[in-house]
Amino acid sequence: MGNNTHGKFSATVTNTSVKPITIWKCPLEGGNHSPITRYHLDTTKVKVEKNTTLRIENDSKE
Repeated sequence: MGNNTHGKFSATVTNTSVKPITIWKCPLEGGNHSPITRYHLDTTKVKVEKNTTLRIENDSKE
């Protein structure tokens, strides 16, 4: 989400999986930071800096 040049934005993310997810902020110039872990049905609003991508990981095989 946001994998291009852009201004700041926010996203509301709800974990509908029964397994935990991790949300990362990834600046376009590289790296990642600020991991947020959310569990089943948790919702969070994430504020994202300009030129930063949100990566949402779900390591579950289900």
